[in-house]
Amino acid sequence: MTEEEWRGGLAPHYDYMLAGKPEDPAMRESASIWLFEENGRFAFPRIGIEAVGATWENHRYDCNFALGGGRILRESTTGPTMPSTDGVLGAGGLAFRCIEPFRKWEVSFDGAPFEGRIEDQLRGNFGVYAGQPPKGDYPRTPLKFRVELTMAAPGWTQDYRPAALERMTEAERIDAGLMGYGWRVEQLFRGEGELEVDGRTETFRCLGSRIHRQSVRPMGAFRGHCWQSALFPDGRAFATIAYPPRED
Repeated sequence: MTEEEWRGGLAPHYDYMLAGKPEDPAMRESASIWLFEENGRFAFPRIGIEAVGATWENHRYDCNFALGGGRILRESTTGPTMPSTDGVLGAGGLAFRCIEPFRKWEVSFDGAPFEGRIEDQLRGNFGVYAGQPPKGDYPRTPLKFRVELTMAAPGWTQDYRPAALERMTEAERIDAGLMGYGWRVEQLFRGEGELEVDGRTETFRCLGSRIHRQSVRPMGAFRGHCWQSALFPDGRAFATIAYPPRED
């Protein structure tokens, strides 16, 4: 496999973060991971930052933690943007760092998310969304983690840059616009890290999926999607994605 194939057809510089505020206020840079401890003891089912040109000084970030036994923690807020140096996309206590494009990333968090239980979430009381606290008296629990991700499969790229759009049909361009004009890459990874919670620190190994995207994305028109991926012990992997059918 060539390096270009490993990168999903993107040049190395695409996996670094924007160096500063984009000229287009609608331009969005997003980085996120879905992380699972290798033995299933805990999971981080989406840790992500959404950085938009119009509000570049304060990025939105979301952190979800499932620690076993029905225990869940969540943070969803905006925070002061970290300087975009050394390949970093960060806000508040969350940071993504590109160490080696399409090969190694580092993700870290230091905060105090709200803590609840899965039963609270099922009842609709634990919907913590960007500045909206949960319904009820839920404590905050200090939590820190740092993990280094080593990519384990080639990047799967959705390339909706201008040159690619010119080759599409009108219907394909409509669907591309719903996902976002620009590009999006997804890669499966294995990782090693350290988690600190309840006054205890433990090291862990994990696997999961990471997403990096730079695009103009009209969220009001987005119909949603369902996607799954998996990485097996022998190195095999798969991914699939589907969208709701359009009315036409």
